[in-house]
Formats: sequence, structure tokens, C-alpha cells
Amino acid sequence: MIKLIIFDFDGTLGDTRRNIVTTMQMTITELGLSGRSDDECASKIGLPLDGCFEALYPDESKETIMQCADAYRRIFQENLLTMKPQVFPKVIEILSALKEKRYTLTIASSRWHKSLSELTNDLKIADYISYLVGADFLNHLHPSPKIYKKRWTFNRFYEEKVRKEPKYLAEQNKMPTFAPDQSHHASR
Repeated sequence: MIKLIIFDFDGTLGDTRRNIVTTMQMTITELGLSGRSDDECASKIGLPLDGCFEALYPDESKETIMQCADAYRRIFQENLLTMKPQVFPKVIEILSALKEKRYTLTIASSRWHKSLSELTNDLKIADYISYLVGADFLNHLHPSPKIYKKRWTFNRFYEEKVRKEPKYLAEQNKMPTFAPDQSHHASR
């Protein structure tokens, strides 16, 4: 019996293509790199942030790639003031129906946890989501199949901690972050 449903965020729940592509192009311009088309940028959505820029600029130094990632994060936050992502049609209705049927709904993404938390609140879907897994808490990111090991570890965590201690979610602001190993930080 299925108890846990894990969603990606970008392109699945949130329509963030325009935000991501525009921010990537603004980052590229700011850093003086050769331009990339909308389709070239969009084809990298879902990769870890530094992986997006590594794929677009394979000959650039690691330092330049990290500058791209830092600039992207800053510009993305600035762009959110004027360019708001939207949820896809019917997403709220579907999440509501699944929650009503007592499924545990989770988001796992190559986006950082802070960004996921802000966007789910802004898009009015946070109340449906029990758990967020951001890239900053994973050793392996898209497209590695190893990311699912940590995602599925949540199921045991949920059964052992959350279900047995109903106050746990309230104490953790309703969206706990399961991050047993925070000695690493990924990019997004």
C-alpha cells in the first residue's frame, strides 16, 4: 500500500521555467559569458545548479561555475519580487485530494531547502506537504539514482518519529527537514 508520494518541484508542481531560464540568462550576462538560448537553458532544469552551468560551459573553471551558482541564487531571489512562479493547473486540487486520502506528500528537489520552503509557501501548497528534501541535504543529486536512497529513508523516519509523536510536526513548523548527514552541501 502506498503511503508516501514524492514529487519533484520545478516542472512538476511549480511552473518555474520562465523564472529559471530568465535567471540563468541574467546570470550569464552578468558574468560576461557567451549567451545561451531559452531551450539550451531549459534543457538543464533539474540538474544541480552548478551542474547546469557546468553543462552549459564545460570549459569554464570551477571558480567561474561557483560564481554562476552564487549569482544565480541572488538574481533568482531578486526576480521573485516581480516574476512569480505559479503552480500548474489542478495541482492544488490534486494535492488536496491526496492529503484527504491520508497520503504523506513530500517534495524532493535539486533546489535548496530554503528556496523550496519559500516557494511552497508563496504558491499556497505548503499545507499539503509534510516533508521537504532539498539539495543541500543530499550527497547525490539528479540524475543519480542514489538520491532515492535518502528519499526513501524518510519513510522509516516518518513511521518511527512522526507517526509515533504527533506533536513532532507542530514542533518542526509542520515541514521537518530530514538531514542526518549535514557535513556536505550540494548546489541549489
